[in-house]
Formats: sequence, C-alpha cells, structure tokens
Amino acid sequence: MLALARGIADSGVPLVLRHVSPDSPVIDAIRVAYRGRGIVLVHPEVKRGYVSISAYPTSMRGVSQLATDVFHFGFNRVSSRFRLDVAA
Repeated sequence: MLALARGIADSGVPLVLRHVSPDSPVIDAIRVAYRGRGIVLVHPEVKRGYVSISAYPTSMRGVSQLATDVFHFGFNRVSSRFRLDVAA
C-alpha cells in the first residue's frame, strides 16, 4: 500500500479519496508518502464514520488544484476546524 501511495505522490497529481474509514491504513500510507512533498488533509464527511483525504503535492498541478479547491469551496475546506491531519 505504501508503494502505491509513493507512486501517486511521485506523479505530482493531486489525490482525493472519499468514504475512507478513520482507522484505515490508507491514511498513514498517504501521510508517509506525501511527507516533505506536499500537504495531506483528512476531514470528516457528512456521512458519519467516514473521512475524506485530499493530498496536494508541491508540484504545479498540486498547487493549482489546491488553489482551485480554495476558490470553489472557500477556506472552510482547508481551515483548521476541518484539518485533522497535516503532513508536510
């Protein structure tokens, strides 16, 4: 799982996963893969018991996607009240 997460992080493409169990090993694998390469946001979903993961690499694509998400969804999506986990 870590090898796949590192491959995605190396690609420079933003990653969004929804409906992830909060105790899933996927969260740790993505956090480790993006450490030093970007930002990982884990935030609760409307459907209780699940979280969404957004990973933005420090590539041009990643920074552009983060700016787009902030533009469309506002700062609430990345504000500290939703930020449960940040790996940079």
